[in-house]
Amino acid sequence: MHERNTEASNSSLFNSLLFIDHKGEILGKHRKLIPTGGERLIWGQGDGSTLCSYDTSAGKIAGLICWENYMPLARNAIYESGAQILAAPTWDKSPNWLQSMQHIAREGGIFVMSTCMAIKIDDIPDEYEFKKLYPEGREWINAGNSAIIAPNGQILAGPLEAEEGILYAEIDFQQIIKSKRMFDAVGHYSRPDVFSFNVNSALNKNQL
Repeated sequence: MHERNTEASNSSLFNSLLFIDHKGEILGKHRKLIPTGGERLIWGQGDGSTLCSYDTSAGKIAGLICWENYMPLARNAIYESGAQILAAPTWDKSPNWLQSMQHIAREGGIFVMSTCMAIKIDDIPDEYEFKKLYPEGREWINAGNSAIIAPNGQILAGPLEAEEGILYAEIDFQQIIKSKRMFDAVGHYSRPDVFSFNVNSALNKNQL
């Protein structure tokens, strides 16, 4: 969603995730740390205060938006938050993206929900001039390729390509335990005697 910086001027925007529980209560949010490419014309930079996870009836959930999932230290912060499920909304429908999601699931020992918008050219109102920039006859602007991935990298549902729908998967948290018994990026594999990691979790009201 677009989120105003209500803690300051109420006039700048962030690209944000909203976490809502099964009762409809808002648990929290995550602001994208770094807008990518042309996104920087619209959104400001988030800060470390929203790199956390939330307890829900489905498990402990965190989120990273699109290409900030490529940021190793952002991922490490999410792993350290104890997340069991990572929500990864994106615009990237490529095979390379899905491979990265499978890697992240294995790296973090977590379930990954990669959600990508499936949108057709007909979904854009004719009043928007940029619609004419797409080649004639094109049906899909983005074919989606959403997927749910297990801690071992196995795709449990999807990819859902060139189709609107909802993906469902049964998840077993014992798979997390099994995965982290062998490799725990923020546990026995973290080597704090060699590496140090810190997140500035203070809210930066002036960071735009």
